[in-house]
Amino acid sequence: MQAKGIIKFFLVLLLLICAAQFIYYIPTNRVERDAENYAKNVAAVAAPENKAAAEKAARLSYLDSMSSEKIWNVPLIGSYTYQDLKSKQLALGLDLKGGMSVLLQVDLKDFLVSLSGNSTDPNFTKAIENANAQRANSTADFITLFVQEYKKLAGDNRLASIFARNESLKQSINIESSDNAVQNIIRQKADETVGETFKRLTQRIDKLGVVQPNVSLDKSRDIIVVELPGIENPERARSFLQKAAKLEFWEVYRASDNGILAGIQQADNTLKAIQSGAKVDSLSKDTTSSIAGGGPLLAILQPNPGTMSPAVIGSADKNKRKQISEYLTKPEVASKFPSDLKFVWSKDPVADQTGKATGQYELYALKKTAGKEGPALDGERVTDARANSTEKGGSGMEVSLQMDAQGAATWGQLTSQCARDNNREVAIVLDEEVVSAPRVISPILEGRSSITGNYSVQEAQDLASILQVGKLPAKAEIIQENTVGPSLGAENIRNSVMALGLSFLAILAFMVIYYSTGGFISIVALFANLFFIIGSLTSYGTVLTLPGIAGILLTMAMAVDANVIIYERIREELAAGKSTSQAIADGFKHSMSAVIDGHVTGLLTSLVLIWQGIGAIKGFGVVLAIGVIFTLFTAILVSRLIVDYLIGKGKDIRFFAKFSEGAFKNIHWDWMAMRKKSYAFSLAIIAAGLVSFFVRGFELGVDFTGGYKYEVAFDRAVNADQLRDVLTKSFEGQSTIVKAVNSDNTFDITTSYMSKETGSDAQDKVLTKLHEGVNSLVGGNLALDNFKSHDVSTTHIKSSVKVGPTVADDIKRSSLLTTLFGVLIIGAYILIRFNRWQYSLGLVIAALHDVLITVAFFTLLHGIVPWSMEINQDFIAALLTIIGFSVNDTVIVYDRIREYMRKYTSKPVAEVINDGINSTLSRTIITSLTVLIVTFILFLVGGASIKGFAFALFIGMLAGTYSSIFVAAPIMMDFSKNLDLSEYKPETTTSGDAKKKTLKEKA
Repeated sequence: MQAKGIIKFFLVLLLLICAAQFIYYIPTNRVERDAENYAKNVAAVAAPENKAAAEKAARLSYLDSMSSEKIWNVPLIGSYTYQDLKSKQLALGLDLKGGMSVLLQVDLKDFLVSLSGNSTDPNFTKAIENANAQRANSTADFITLFVQEYKKLAGDNRLASIFARNESLKQSINIESSDNAVQNIIRQKADETVGETFKRLTQRIDKLGVVQPNVSLDKSRDIIVVELPGIENPERARSFLQKAAKLEFWEVYRASDNGILAGIQQADNTLKAIQSGAKVDSLSKDTTSSIAGGGPLLAILQPNPGTMSPAVIGSADKNKRKQISEYLTKPEVASKFPSDLKFVWSKDPVADQTGKATGQYELYALKKTAGKEGPALDGERVTDARANSTEKGGSGMEVSLQMDAQGAATWGQLTSQCARDNNREVAIVLDEEVVSAPRVISPILEGRSSITGNYSVQEAQDLASILQVGKLPAKAEIIQENTVGPSLGAENIRNSVMALGLSFLAILAFMVIYYSTGGFISIVALFANLFFIIGSLTSYGTVLTLPGIAGILLTMAMAVDANVIIYERIREELAAGKSTSQAIADGFKHSMSAVIDGHVTGLLTSLVLIWQGIGAIKGFGVVLAIGVIFTLFTAILVSRLIVDYLIGKGKDIRFFAKFSEGAFKNIHWDWMAMRKKSYAFSLAIIAAGLVSFFVRGFELGVDFTGGYKYEVAFDRAVNADQLRDVLTKSFEGQSTIVKAVNSDNTFDITTSYMSKETGSDAQDKVLTKLHEGVNSLVGGNLALDNFKSHDVSTTHIKSSVKVGPTVADDIKRSSLLTTLFGVLIIGAYILIRFNRWQYSLGLVIAALHDVLITVAFFTLLHGIVPWSMEINQDFIAALLTIIGFSVNDTVIVYDRIREYMRKYTSKPVAEVINDGINSTLSRTIITSLTVLIVTFILFLVGGASIKGFAFALFIGMLAGTYSSIFVAAPIMMDFSKNLDLSEYKPETTTSGDAKKKTLKEKA
């Protein structure tokens, strides 16, 4: 082998780089041991019922305190903090550690309104509404959809007429700017807004106290992916991620101000007139009781009777607020009030004298500041925010604020004005809700203020942290959420370690028994491969998930497959009478094409997964891609180095055991004669699947349907039918699917209840309904907090998934496109490599055959077998992996057929193809066998979370082995019957003159 020195250099360099990644664990492990000891000491003095919580809190507190401490010094390089080193380590995903992941859609509707200068153009407003509706059925980004909709509505009117009014855009847009130019500028501004939203969310998450969070931005879809391993309070995380933190300070109208309560009465009269069909214009603005009896507004709004704060206009029940707001924003009603007035509700309900919430919310009338058309001051001027106990003492909490010089000056002017105006109140508004409206007794000139409310210590600290970072430039809406409890994460880790260990032992045993010395060499190369993969994943910053571990397992099988292809070729060369050293050289040389082609196709499918995947699926693609690269390096180069070293030392190297020496030799089966039967067999299975699809359909996962999915573990035996009945009732008759998983008394529950609701409290309502149903089944004593706390001692939620309708539609579209694109891109590669369309056609049909066979099994067996057969994102990842492995098998056969067509030009095509299949039968079966062993072990011990994925792989691999012989090669032959094999005649001369002569003859 040439260039051994260069290969050795890169091998040593890789070893050092990967080893360095593992060194980072030494100082962090020391800190984590100290944290464990500290936590145990804290728990030792805690009350017995609080020990577990106290230990956990103490451990997190210790690690948080050490996050910015320098714990490792490297001469000439620098110092590293605990957080620096943790960021360089391989992080465990949610399915292994427990925690929460969300997809956040950056909402650009308000951004467009603001960029237009709050345009009221009806075409502009309608275009935004239409684009928002279209987003659920399109893969295009929101800005593109908006522009398309505006062009439909506006006719000849240009976008520039909307956006040229914005002073900040006058340098870029004028009234003559084309729509394309305006669209590009809007997209650029939108990208800046999305980027800033991503930046501030990242800063918020840093304050959440999560170790090794993972935050990424998908710019093409304006989606932010957030993974929070170890988080145990999803409600707190949701608030942290979605709260816009839009802090504002407003002047207020009082109920006693001239025209306010009179306006309420006039609004009530106007609404009654509208409902009765009377002419609204006939009502005098000065009239307060021109219609006998109360109208619809005062039927649900209680005006301030004089006992509330002067700034409160009235109060109403929680469920009446939306209706009242709709009444007050009607143009006919809004005209009854001052034009600078804006109605806003209180954040918290009114408390009675005992401090108990009454359920009534207060309505405030904010006054727009002259010249600003908005608040007098906003949160951009806040430089610091801290959570403190209230000055009055007790258990209440407040958030104290400090402003910059400009903010302090504005705040001083505002409070001076209010103090002079009969000590008028100032409304402090957070995310369009009044959190407090303190009365101003005297001017506040130092730029200090505070937000008071019914805050717990944690809520006050969170609010202070969010305000320190600042408001989000655009709203972020959770469109998909996945929560995994720590018990399920620990279970997945145990299953994964067992699957890795058993797979490695099975491969080791097989390779050593079957290939003797060559088997030992392949195992050493496999060790090196795993070392490089894990080191690379760590340096790349990959989050290792359950699908990622499956990717490592499959990479192990691929690494062995490459060795099998090489060893089988070496055995053929030995059988031809060559010396060991010559057989090794020729074996590596002649197997190179098949090995490279198989791995390139595997790399292509990995790149498709990375391109289209999100979260764990993208991680699976990354693991496969890195695995393919290092498999090529270790199987071809490292293995060769070891072999050459042993040969140089005079060692006896064997590539077979006594029992395997003659295996698969002298086989002369006529495969092509069986092709019609094989076609019929395949078509029969596919047809059965097609019939089953129309009769039974698929078991679509929540990824594809949208909705909510919970995995609930019960502390007692529960009947699935009874559980389904109580939940259907609890979910008000909405579709509810209940399936037992392979753990005792554990069920998957999927519901479409409120799946199309986008409100921030929709998820809490679904959880409440789920608890109601489960609680009625287990005796009525199950507390909601215990149910959602992942407490293994009681009935609890192990994991949960929420998928919004927009994401579900997007997943369905991208899954189909991804699968088809994966097949076509590999077909194109084979066309280029083999230079004949017949090879590419046979491969594409074989790959589609394997996909359809796998899909057929999933529609035929769902609801019959005792494990999940869901069609979800994991299933799509399995299909792409199947395509890659199927192509790998087919390429082995194709490569030999092409070689034989060049060698045996006088033989019939069918005979040459049969010879090619027979000569490669050993490597076809053995490479498939190693993969099937790994996938079968993964299926047996990988756990319920990955069983469906493993089953799809197992069926697909079987189909791929079958199709490489019975589909791909026959299809290629049937379209090559008139092929003249003399075209394959190789050039036997190598001299320059002879080669020129040959090329001239061809021309």
